[in-house]
Amino acid sequence: MNSVADVKQLVRKVLVDNTTVQALLGEGGAVYGDHPQAPDKTSIAMPCVILDFQGGAGGYQGGFQHLPFDLYIYSRVSGDEADAVYDAVYEALHAQRLVSTVTKTGGALANPTAGSVREVQRPTSGWNNEVDAWWSRGRWIASTAG
Repeated sequence: MNSVADVKQLVRKVLVDNTTVQALLGEGGAVYGDHPQAPDKTSIAMPCVILDFQGGAGGYQGGFQHLPFDLYIYSRVSGDEADAVYDAVYEALHAQRLVSTVTKTGGALANPTAGSVREVQRPTSGWNNEVDAWWSRGRWIASTAG
Protein backbone atom coordinates (compact mmCIF):
# COMPACT_ATOMS: atom_id res chain seq x y z
CA MET A 1 0.00 0.00 0.00
CA ASN A 2 1.13 3.55 -0.66
CA SER A 3 2.31 5.59 2.29
CA VAL A 4 -0.05 8.44 3.25
CA ALA A 5 3.07 10.58 3.70
CA ASP A 6 4.16 9.81 0.11
CA VAL A 7 0.74 10.75 -1.27
CA LYS A 8 0.73 13.96 0.79
CA GLN A 9 4.15 14.87 -0.62
CA LEU A 10 3.00 14.28 -4.20
CA VAL A 11 -0.02 16.58 -3.68
CA ARG A 12 2.21 19.16 -2.00
CA LYS A 13 4.74 18.98 -4.87
CA VAL A 14 2.05 19.88 -7.44
CA LEU A 15 1.33 23.09 -5.50
CA VAL A 16 4.96 23.95 -4.73
CA ASP A 17 5.87 23.55 -8.41
CA ASN A 18 2.99 25.73 -9.66
CA THR A 19 4.20 29.26 -10.41
CA THR A 20 0.74 30.87 -10.09
CA VAL A 21 0.16 29.38 -6.63
CA GLN A 22 3.65 30.34 -5.51
CA ALA A 23 3.22 33.91 -6.79
CA LEU A 24 0.03 34.27 -4.72
CA LEU A 25 1.65 32.76 -1.63
CA GLY A 26 4.54 35.19 -1.98
CA GLU A 27 7.71 35.37 0.06
CA GLY A 28 7.47 33.03 3.01
CA GLY A 29 4.09 31.56 2.03
CA ALA A 30 4.07 27.81 2.38
CA VAL A 31 2.24 24.57 1.61
CA TYR A 32 2.03 22.63 4.86
CA GLY A 33 1.34 18.91 5.16
CA ASP A 34 -0.59 19.55 8.38
CA HIS A 35 -1.71 22.42 10.58
CA PRO A 36 1.50 24.10 11.80
CA GLN A 37 1.98 24.46 15.53
CA ALA A 38 3.64 27.68 16.63
CA PRO A 39 3.94 29.25 20.08
CA ASP A 40 3.16 32.62 18.51
CA LYS A 41 0.27 32.59 16.04
CA THR A 42 1.69 35.58 14.17
CA SER A 43 4.85 33.62 13.27
CA ILE A 44 2.99 31.47 10.69
CA ALA A 45 3.54 33.05 7.27
CA MET A 46 0.34 33.74 5.34
CA PRO A 47 -1.26 33.24 2.98
CA CYS A 48 -0.61 29.52 3.27
CA VAL A 49 -2.03 26.19 2.14
CA ILE A 50 -2.68 23.36 4.59
CA LEU A 51 -3.34 19.76 3.54
CA ASP A 52 -5.27 18.00 6.32
CA PHE A 53 -5.55 14.29 5.44
CA GLN A 54 -8.45 12.41 7.11
CA GLY A 55 -7.76 8.67 7.02
CA GLY A 56 -9.29 6.91 4.04
CA ALA A 57 -9.95 3.48 2.59
CA GLY A 58 -7.78 0.87 0.93
CA GLY A 59 -8.47 -2.05 -1.36
CA TYR A 60 -8.34 -5.64 -0.11
CA GLN A 61 -4.88 -6.27 -1.56
CA GLY A 62 -3.63 -2.88 -0.40
CA GLY A 63 -2.60 -1.54 -3.79
CA PHE A 64 -5.45 0.92 -4.24
CA GLN A 65 -6.55 3.60 -1.82
CA HIS A 66 -8.76 6.68 -1.48
CA LEU A 67 -7.43 9.37 0.86
CA PRO A 68 -9.81 12.25 1.63
CA PHE A 69 -8.36 15.53 2.82
CA ASP A 70 -9.43 19.04 3.63
CA LEU A 71 -7.49 21.73 1.82
CA TYR A 72 -7.32 25.00 3.77
CA ILE A 73 -6.13 28.41 2.66
CA TYR A 74 -5.42 30.92 5.42
CA SER A 75 -5.01 34.68 4.95
CA ARG A 76 -4.51 37.57 7.36
CA VAL A 77 -5.38 40.09 4.62
CA SER A 78 -8.97 39.12 3.71
CA GLY A 79 -11.41 36.38 2.87
CA ASP A 80 -11.09 37.49 -0.75
CA GLU A 81 -7.37 36.72 -0.70
CA ALA A 82 -8.05 33.24 0.75
CA ASP A 83 -10.63 32.64 -1.99
CA ALA A 84 -8.24 33.83 -4.72
CA VAL A 85 -5.50 31.48 -3.53
CA TYR A 86 -8.04 28.64 -3.31
CA ASP A 87 -9.10 29.31 -6.92
CA ALA A 88 -5.46 29.10 -8.07
CA VAL A 89 -4.95 25.90 -6.08
CA TYR A 90 -8.08 24.45 -7.69
CA GLU A 91 -6.78 25.22 -11.18
CA ALA A 92 -3.41 23.65 -10.35
CA LEU A 93 -4.67 20.56 -8.52
CA HIS A 94 -8.16 19.47 -9.63
CA ALA A 95 -8.06 16.31 -11.81
CA GLN A 96 -4.27 16.39 -11.62
CA ARG A 97 -2.30 13.16 -12.08
CA LEU A 98 0.01 12.28 -9.21
CA VAL A 99 3.18 10.56 -10.38
CA SER A 100 6.48 10.29 -8.61
CA THR A 101 9.57 10.88 -10.73
CA VAL A 102 12.12 10.66 -7.91
CA THR A 103 14.53 7.75 -8.37
CA LYS A 104 16.92 5.92 -6.08
CA THR A 105 20.46 5.01 -7.02
CA GLY A 106 20.13 2.46 -9.78
CA GLY A 107 17.09 4.10 -11.39
CA ALA A 108 14.21 2.50 -9.46
CA LEU A 109 11.41 4.84 -8.38
CA ALA A 110 11.86 5.99 -4.79
CA ASN A 111 8.08 6.36 -4.46
CA PRO A 112 6.13 4.19 -6.94
CA THR A 113 2.84 5.90 -6.07
CA ALA A 114 0.61 7.00 -8.96
CA GLY A 115 -2.94 8.31 -9.01
CA SER A 116 -5.02 11.44 -9.23
CA VAL A 117 -6.58 14.09 -7.03
CA ARG A 118 -9.92 15.87 -7.33
CA GLU A 119 -12.11 18.27 -5.42
CA VAL A 120 -15.30 16.64 -4.08
CA GLN A 121 -16.81 19.54 -2.11
CA ARG A 122 -16.61 23.22 -3.03
CA PRO A 123 -15.07 25.53 -0.45
CA THR A 124 -16.66 27.14 2.53
CA SER A 125 -15.05 30.05 4.35
CA GLY A 126 -14.86 31.81 7.68
CA TRP A 127 -12.71 33.41 10.37
CA ASN A 128 -10.41 31.56 12.79
CA ASN A 129 -9.91 33.33 16.14
CA GLU A 130 -7.03 31.05 17.11
CA VAL A 131 -4.77 32.34 14.34
CA ASP A 132 -6.53 35.65 13.58
CA ALA A 133 -7.05 34.80 9.92
CA TRP A 134 -9.68 34.18 7.27
CA TRP A 135 -9.87 30.70 5.79
CA SER A 136 -11.30 28.91 2.81
CA ARG A 137 -11.67 25.10 2.98
CA GLY A 138 -12.62 22.53 0.36
CA ARG A 139 -12.83 18.74 0.49
CA TRP A 140 -10.59 16.68 -1.82
CA ILE A 141 -9.76 13.05 -2.43
CA ALA A 142 -6.52 11.48 -3.63
CA SER A 143 -6.97 8.09 -5.32
CA THR A 144 -3.76 6.12 -5.74
CA ALA A 145 -2.42 2.75 -6.76
CA GLY A 146 1.06 1.41 -6.24
